[in-house]
Amino acid sequence: MGGRQRRVRVTHPWHAAERPGSVLTSGVAAAAMAVILTCLAAPLLSSFVRTPVPKPVALVFGCGLAIGAVAAAYVAVRAVYAGARNITGRHTVEGVVVDRLSRQYGEEIYSVAVDDGTSDEIVAWTVDRATYDRLIEGTRVQAVVSADARYAYEIR
Repeated sequence: MGGRQRRVRVTHPWHAAERPGSVLTSGVAAAAMAVILTCLAAPLLSSFVRTPVPKPVALVFGCGLAIGAVAAAYVAVRAVYAGARNITGRHTVEGVVVDRLSRQYGEEIYSVAVDDGTSDEIVAWTVDRATYDRLIEGTRVQAVVSADARYAYEIR
């Protein structure tokens, strides 16, 4: 794209792409898990502090649950941010199909790489079989993509 030839590096996804809305849902589920783990960890850790004879089992389980809560909160924040950003930030990309790949990972995954001329590194989009079949290398396309350009809503 852009009227000149150049070498590009294409990365194909190893799993089917998730819609940004489902990423947001995963983030909300992780946040709920963080709240549940915190509710379970708090009594165990507070009982360890209040009792005259420490209970190592309460401390170990409480710390484990607290670490799990922190990890779940981290996943939740990242997923909610990415999902919300991508839901609100659709834009159109014009480019040329430079690579296609069909792979088997439990299910058949089809991906298409489109060079829009902005970068020498391209992350291919996961597409359905019908879209994969109609897009051959060299085809000029217009795609409506998420804010981070990792999910294609529509390819014309």
